[in-house]
Amino acid sequence: MYRERASNALLDAFSNPIFLGSDRAVVNTGAFNGVIRRLELKLHRPIQWIICLLHFNEFPLRHLFESKSSGPSSYTGDIGRNLKGFEKLPLVAFNVNECELPGIDPTNLSCDQKYLINICTALISGDGSSDLAKRQPDTLNFARWQTAATRILRLYISTSDPTNVLITLVVFILKIYATSWFRIKIHHSIKYGARHLWHFINSSRYFPNKYRDIIESVISRNAYFVAPENMLLAMLTDERCHIRTLASRRIIKASEISPDGNCFRRFVIPAVNFRARDYLDLID
Repeated sequence: MYRERASNALLDAFSNPIFLGSDRAVVNTGAFNGVIRRLELKLHRPIQWIICLLHFNEFPLRHLFESKSSGPSSYTGDIGRNLKGFEKLPLVAFNVNECELPGIDPTNLSCDQKYLINICTALISGDGSSDLAKRQPDTLNFARWQTAATRILRLYISTSDPTNVLITLVVFILKIYATSWFRIKIHHSIKYGARHLWHFINSSRYFPNKYRDIIESVISRNAYFVAPENMLLAMLTDERCHIRTLASRRIIKASEISPDGNCFRRFVIPAVNFRARDYLDLID
């Protein structure tokens, strides 16, 4: 059984793990039988769950994209069917989208990541160069949603009369998906996890209700960085002195509470406050 073998292998490799990082796959994060939970049961204590934010960043886009996958490299639906075979279409006049991408050194990016930042920059500036028209987006792959994102943007700048659904996807990719992706890539330490999550939530709250409901539902199921231990980690490294002091006091207070020797907490994602004006307020 994979979960059992994985948890045993981790114990063999690390005698006293404090935290464990993984992607969001249920086999790893299942509340009762996932690899991390099995490891906790073997250790008879909780460990800190560090779940990949780049993986998290894909989920809202996947749910906003209403087309269903019809295979590993194709989709059904009007937009989905057009994500292949349009690459040689000429560019058309398109609306400029206001957005501010974080600065990143392109030499540290792969070819498909460079394509993403280049096409995002074109949509922000309104400058669709002939070079961009000649370049081919990476092969569509259902397991890599960045390829779908770049193809949606490329489809948009070749569509003279885009639908509202296509426009919504483009705005989401520019203002939330791509911006968050590059922010996470730049500030990749786990101490920034709660801040990244708040930025994602804050950027999405201006979407129409029917789209925001989808986004918030996905976030609620995947907001691992609002767990108290991850929030405290962010607070301890906050640039504001009073926030660091507050985190220290909360840790001291928690250490004074005698644990129940017969059991330990089962990891549960806390309820998220989607109206928070600072990452500190994401949970009660």
